Amino acid sequence: MESTTGLSFSFNLRLSTGRIHARLIYATMRQVPPRLSTNVIELLTAQSNVIAVWQLDDGRAARRAHALGHWRELTPRVYAAAPSEPTEEQLIWAAALHAGPLGRLAGQAALFGSGWEHDVARPFDVVVPAELNPGCPEWITLHRTTRVLTSPKGGMPRTPPAQACLDAVVWCRTDREAVFVLITALKEKVVEPPDLLRELKNRPTMPRRHLVSETVDEFTGGAMSMGELDFAKLCREYGIRPPDRQVRRKSAQGTRFLDCYWDAERVVVEIDGAGHADIEVMRDDHERQNDVVLQGDRIFLRVFTWVLRYEPEVFMSQLAQIVGKVE
Repeated sequence: MESTTGLSFSFNLRLSTGRIHARLIYATMRQVPPRLSTNVIELLTAQSNVIAVWQLDDGRAARRAHALGHWRELTPRVYAAAPSEPTEEQLIWAAALHAGPLGRLAGQAALFGSGWEHDVARPFDVVVPAELNPGCPEWITLHRTTRVLTSPKGGMPRTPPAQACLDAVVWCRTDREAVFVLITALKEKVVEPPDLLRELKNRPTMPRRHLVSETVDEFTGGAMSMGELDFAKLCREYGIRPPDRQVRRKSAQGTRFLDCYWDAERVVVEIDGAGHADIEVMRDDHERQNDVVLQGDRIFLRVFTWVLRYEPEVFMSQLAQIVGKVE
């Protein structure tokens, strides 16, 4: 007959063994990533390994994977299916998914989703229907609208390029940044000029409306330019002696015209329109500049028309250092 002490020892041994097994099972579970359905795997593949709780059949699975160290929380509603630091693209995806199925990227973030190849200013802009008001982390700015929200097929949920471009222009901190967004979006064919102007007609009170129309007109080769008379007027406003003349120079590539020239200082200023951002035009500009300098001119300065039109202070201050004042 087994003693009471023996029974107690056997029970405690089984209890201890059970606890050890439970700990081993828990430790093993921590090493096993969550089981994912085919649908979830397809979403993660399409969304840079980012997924929202509302896209899962059981949102607790994402929170559990995060608690076990397999996934990373990007927002309280969106996770990356890996513990590593998120990339910029993953954060933009998180912004797109955070507000739910009706949320859309807007502004620069939406342009990025349409192929714009530049850094996106933070916070990322997201637009939702007016009746929604989801809380957002500080790196996401929420815009509520009564407009019907649509999105191009494929990729990140986002507003159409023309709408995104105009929103980005309005939300830019400076005119310089707004013109940069416009020119780069047009140059990279993220948005086409007719689409941009069509959308502009629907926004008669939009801030920077004139800036958009002028920049698009210049980009498409319209009549707008910073001509000699305009630049001479700007020189006088800054107390700088206007240029003496426009000059013609011969080179191996043929006759070249220089926009502005000061005889006494042998200073050249070339005023570049938006079309000069094109790589072939830029190469021609470099060749022309080299020809001019090799022929003996002391200083050659370049400036974009939009800089002179919207933020001329820095360039005109530089010019004032080398060109005489108005007498």
